[in-house]
Formats: sequence, structure tokens, C-alpha cells
Amino acid sequence: MTSGRGNSKIENDQQKLTQTQSIHKASIEMMLVAGYSGIGKSVLVQEIYKPITQKRGYFICGKFDQFQRNIPYSALVKAFQELVKQLLTESSTQLKQWREKLLTALEPNAQVIIDVIPEVKLIIGQQAAVTPLGAIESQNRFNLVFSSFIRVLCTKEHPLVIFLDDLQWVDSASLKLIELIMDDNDLEYLFLIGAYRDNEVDSIHPLMITIEQLQKQKAIINRINLVPLTLDYVTQIIAETLHHSSSSVKALAELVMVKTRGNPFFVNQFLTNLHGENLINFNFENLCWQWDITQIEAMGITDNVVDLMILKVQKLPIITQHILHLASCIGAFFNLNTLSITSEKSTLEIFENLIPAIESGLIIPVSELDSQLLIHEYKFSHDRIQQATYSLINGSRKKMVHLKIGRLLLAKLTPQEHSERLFELVDHLNLGRFLITDHQEQIQLVKLNLEAGQKAKKAMAYAAASLYFDVCKEYLDDHSWLENYQLTFTIYQKKSEIEYLNGNFEQSEFLIELLLEKANSSREKADLYNALIQLYTMVAKYPEAIEAGKKGLKLLAINLPENDYLEALSSELAQAKTNVGDREIASLLDEPQMEIAEKKIAVKLLMNLLPPAYFSDESLFALVSTISSNLCFKYGRVPEAAMAYSCYATILIVTSQDYQLAYEFGCLAMKISDRFNDLTNKAKACHMLANHIVHWVKPSKFAQNINSEGYKAALESGNIQSAGYIAHHQVNHRVFEGEKLADIAATLPTYVSFVSKPKNMIS
Repeated sequence: MTSGRGNSKIENDQQKLTQTQSIHKASIEMMLVAGYSGIGKSVLVQEIYKPITQKRGYFICGKFDQFQRNIPYSALVKAFQELVKQLLTESSTQLKQWREKLLTALEPNAQVIIDVIPEVKLIIGQQAAVTPLGAIESQNRFNLVFSSFIRVLCTKEHPLVIFLDDLQWVDSASLKLIELIMDDNDLEYLFLIGAYRDNEVDSIHPLMITIEQLQKQKAIINRINLVPLTLDYVTQIIAETLHHSSSSVKALAELVMVKTRGNPFFVNQFLTNLHGENLINFNFENLCWQWDITQIEAMGITDNVVDLMILKVQKLPIITQHILHLASCIGAFFNLNTLSITSEKSTLEIFENLIPAIESGLIIPVSELDSQLLIHEYKFSHDRIQQATYSLINGSRKKMVHLKIGRLLLAKLTPQEHSERLFELVDHLNLGRFLITDHQEQIQLVKLNLEAGQKAKKAMAYAAASLYFDVCKEYLDDHSWLENYQLTFTIYQKKSEIEYLNGNFEQSEFLIELLLEKANSSREKADLYNALIQLYTMVAKYPEAIEAGKKGLKLLAINLPENDYLEALSSELAQAKTNVGDREIASLLDEPQMEIAEKKIAVKLLMNLLPPAYFSDESLFALVSTISSNLCFKYGRVPEAAMAYSCYATILIVTSQDYQLAYEFGCLAMKISDRFNDLTNKAKACHMLANHIVHWVKPSKFAQNINSEGYKAALESGNIQSAGYIAHHQVNHRVFEGEKLADIAATLPTYVSFVSKPKNMIS
């Protein structure tokens, strides 16, 4: 039973929305809808849907789930899955154009998007795996690639509206992505609508903190507050619905107002319930609706919306209730295939069992009939209905249901489905994990959580990854180090990495120290000291970083002196000259790759020592550069050789003034990075060659092409630091070359915009 039209409050909000929306403008805006009115939000969304589709734009929506908060980007992924489906329905010519645009924008890192939104592969096809990067570079690369991805989809010809519902349940990874989107000065023709329940969000909620941060960054954010309906509006709704005068329904409206407190969803459900209980019925003799207010009051109908929904669910057939229980555990959206797996019934049986719930309006089909006359996709018509259905499951039985769902998904999903639905699968098992008593199943759960944590980390969802690794740790004790050493070591190592990425440096350091006590081999310990170097460098504890580096190198039979580095440097320089011998520098490109694992770890460790050495002691920096180069001369090529040779080239300039030899090493470094297809080291090598080496042997103009190549490599690899350094030097070189200052100044805003973004701040 619904009203014939919306109320004045909603109509006013529609007008406000129309005034502020900018879907046809070259800008990006956010509209926040605060309140608990599902009906009001729906009306507002409909007002956006009409103009955007009329202008050949795209409208997509996603919803965060109260029971699936660990799944990173869940609503955004669902929204973009919907967009991919829309694009796939277009003509072959249009689809080809989208493919070309996406590939142009995303290559060579298109797989980064596919890892988060697998459906994109249906448009652009299978893509090559991306180069593994460090944590910061991976985050930067993800940000840059996602920004490029969404820019392709937001154009004047095809403006985009994204509606994200239930932001009170948003995950931290999604919030970071929303902030990235709103902070993108190059993004246009996007309107982002977010809705949340303001009674579940306070000033310290992550959503409010993100909004406050965006406002500080001058993002365009408008707000609409959906307040409860007043008695006049409730009276109007009832009068129009029942075709009575306002005065004749006043007593009923007052009762409804007392029971529902003006919540539009509750008003609708309360009236529907009265009709279902035959307390409001149609008099066919007099052709009018009638009711007895005294009889209604005597029924003592609950004024709690969840209790009302529970009563409504309990009136369904038992088998339908059972299926809805499973559906409520799955999420706000569910489908026949998943229900078939978890109930061990056919899709036809499930469909027939769901019909009473569909007829009662508790669930809504969201897909069309298939060839077998089945509807496969559904959603609960409101969160309160899912909440009420879920609450009907006994507390202890909830765990059993989730465990059963997890076990059945694990057994029935194909390998590809396992990968795509890993978070869903693991979350069900985790909710029922305390019922698992079999040791082998516990170990399997640990491995699944490890897999989920690594996938979440890869998707930059560090908070979710940390939770998965925490579940792993629940099953580890002192015996685990003896019984399952490698698995235990890996879990603690991954947990230390994720604590570092979450900024919990003390906890990360504690875990690394624990791992150093437990590690079985010098190689493992050296790797851990490598992590300590990066941690101490991040917090500017350079002496501690250098000390950790020395300990790690000592395990690999490389002893750095305590203080006086010049004597050791002189010895290493002489050794380097001997190691190179009469070989042409260019021929080092064709040397075999380094095979000895300990030497490869040593080079990585030395390269991580370069920043703290540079900030602490120039002679140590020179020594580290020369030792790493000597390892490459003797044992072969590694990707890090590009940076090692670049730094070694600068040492040659200072110590022997052999500018030509330094230039040859600088060129070799670039070629090595190309040989390994290593964009991170290529950016560094280009920066060193163009801005610290080339000008000794060639005119300044030769640096510009090298810098341009390095800048592109830096952006593609997420090496923001190198990109910033190169941008700075590009301006310097143009001054050196005598360009007009006005022409140079005209290009500065682009660079200033780039380095001014908070995520791009460089030291």
C-alpha cells in the first residue's frame, strides 16, 4: 500500500538536488543524503536518473552491506560491474571504442583494475601481470591507474553518476578511493551521491573524517538531510491512499505517527500490515476503505520497525523463512545460484520457495526472467528487512549457518569463482570458525585467511588485510613454529608488513624482532633486516636504519666499517676497476642474471640503505653504491643494478672526474631497467642520468628527452618521488637552455598541481 505521490519535503529536496546537480558540467561534485528514509532516497535518485540517461549518461549504484564490511570496495565494485554490463550492451563499434580508450589509459597496468573489478576483462581482454612493486609504489600506481580508469568513463558525451548507499557501513579502502576521486583535479562530468543513516554516524566516524578532509581540500560537497515526516504529511499520504478527506483520517494518522515517528519506510510498512491484518479493508458495498480505530488500538501493534518486519517474515511458509535466513546471511543482494549451493536445492525449488517473499514485498527481483522463466538476482527491499530476517536466526545457529555456507561455497565453487568470491567465502567461514574443531580444517582456514589477506593487501585494502591476518594468528602458538614453521613465519611476516602499511610502526617493529628470534636461516634474517631498514627510514631513524643494514649485510658476509668509510671506499673503487677490467661498459648489459639468492638479497639491502646513508654520511652513500655495483660486476645482473650503476656513476664523477665513464654507466643503467621491464628503476635511472650525469658530457637539451621518459615511467610505476624530482629538474633545464621565463612559467601550474596533492608530497 503506497501513497499516490511524494510529500512536499521530498519535493523540496528534489528541487534542491536539481539546483545543485552538475552532471552536465565540467566538474566533479558530491551530494550527501543523510537520514533513514529509504523512500526519500529513492525519489531523489529517480530525479537524477531521468536527466542523466536522457543525455546519454550512465547511472550506476552500489550498496555497502552491514554484514560484509570486510569486503574491500564492495559497493564500488558492484557499481562498476553494473557499468560494465551497460557498456557490453552497446554496439560492436562503440564497444571497440571503449576498449581502445581503456587500453590507452590503462596500459601497461590494466591488470591493476581487473584485480579489483574482474568484469573489466570482458571489455579489454586478458592483460599481462603487473610488475611487483614496493608498498608505497604499489599504492601510488593503484591511485594513478584508477584515476585514469574513471576519467575514461566520465566525459561530456557520457557523464557519470555513482550512487553509493549505506555509507555508514563503508570500508576504509572505499573511503580512500572516494577521497582519491574527489581530489582529482583532472576529473570532470562526475556526480557522486552518497547516502547514510545519520543516527549511526558521529563526528569520529571514518566517513565524517573523510568528508571533513575533503572539505578542507575545497571539494564541492552538497548535503540533503532527510527528516521524518510530520503529521500533516502522514495525513496527506493516508488521505490520498485511502481516498478520504484529511479530517476523516486524522485519528488514524495520529496513531500511525505515534507508532512510526514519521519514518517513511515504517509508515508504509505499518499501513501495509494493518491491511494484511484486515484492520483496514475495502467495503465493496459502499466502495470505500474503512477501519475501526478502536480495534486497531486494541491490537497493540508494535512500534518497533524490526519487530514489525519479524512478524511479517514469520507469516511466510517455513521453507520460505528458511531460504530467507540463508539469504540474509549472504547479504543485501543474493542470487539463486548461491542459495542453491547453500541450501542444497535446485534453483527451480529456490525460486518457487521465494515467491511468497516476493509477493509480500520483502524481497525485490533485480534481474529479468531467463529462458527457464526463472529470476536469478534479488535484493532485500530494505535493510531493516534483512536485519529482521537475520535476527530470527538463533545466536549460536548463526555461526552454524555461516559455517555451512562457507563450507558449501568452498566445496562447490570453481577455481575462478573461488578467486572472485574469496572474501565472501572466507568471511562466512570466519563467522563460524569457533565451531571448527578438526585441526586440518583449522589449518585450511588459516591458509584461506592468508590468501584473503594477501588479496586485500594487493587491492590496497590494508585494514581488511590486517583482520584476515589476525584470524590466522588465532590458530598459531609456540608449537606452530615447530609443526608448521613456513606457514607461521609467512603469517607473521605478512602481519608485520601490513602493520607497517597501516602506519603502526611500533607493532611492525615488534613483529619483525619476534621473527628475527624465530628465523631459521641467515637469508630470512637478512630479509627481515631489510624490512627494518625501510621502517626506520620511514620514521627518519637513520642511525637505526644503518645499524639494521649492517647487521643484515654481516649475515651475508659483507662487513661495513663502523665509522671510517673512506678507506673501505677506496678499496671498493679499486676492486670495481679490477672487476670491470677491459670489458666494454655496454657489454655488461649482456652479462648473465644473478643467480645466488644471498647476493640478490644483499643488493636489495644495499639499495634500501642508500636513502638513510645519503641523509647521514656521503662517504657511506658512496661506499654502499660501490659495493652494490661490485656485486653486480661479479655475480650478474639484477633489476636493482640500474640504480646501483647510476649511483656508482655519480661517485666516479666526484672521485676520478671520469665523466665519459660515468655517462656510459648512466646509459647502461637505463638499458638494464628496460631489459628487466622495471619502470621503478627506470624512473630512478633516468633521473640520475638526466640531472646528475649527462650535463658533464652533453648539452643540457639532451636531458629533456631522458627526463620525459623517466617522468612517464615514474607515473606508470607509482614512483611519485622520482616523478616530483624529475619535474623539478625539467624546469631547471629549461632555464639553463635559455627559454623565455614567461613560457616556462606557463607550464608551472601543471607541476605545482601534481606535487601539491597530499598523496604526492615528496621530501
